[in-house]
Amino acid sequence: MGDADGITKDDVATMTKCWWDGASAEWNTDAAFDELCKTGHKITANGISYMLRSSRTFGDGDSQCMVTACKGKKGLVVAHGDFITVVGMYDDNEGKPVGPVSVQVQKVAESYKEQGY
Repeated sequence: MGDADGITKDDVATMTKCWWDGASAEWNTDAAFDELCKTGHKITANGISYMLRSSRTFGDGDSQCMVTACKGKKGLVVAHGDFITVVGMYDDNEGKPVGPVSVQVQKVAESYKEQGY
């Protein structure tokens, strides 16, 4: 499946588009995420494109977002703080399901946010 060492700045830009338009002072709305899904936006990592699956907010005042994307039974869980992006990879075929990965990605993202990132 690869690892996070292969994630590029361009990959992160595909992820960031899921929660921020790059210009406004606010995070994207659910409707904006839905539009990305409808238009076929994909997030990439390690040279692989993943189809958007879901987005949900979390954290103090819903100030953070977690996006899940997949390609078959493999995929990504991506969350952010104000200045960081946390990426976890799951693979149902290898017994690494999305649920536990999501929990850990959220914990790491919340921890960074609490520290001001």
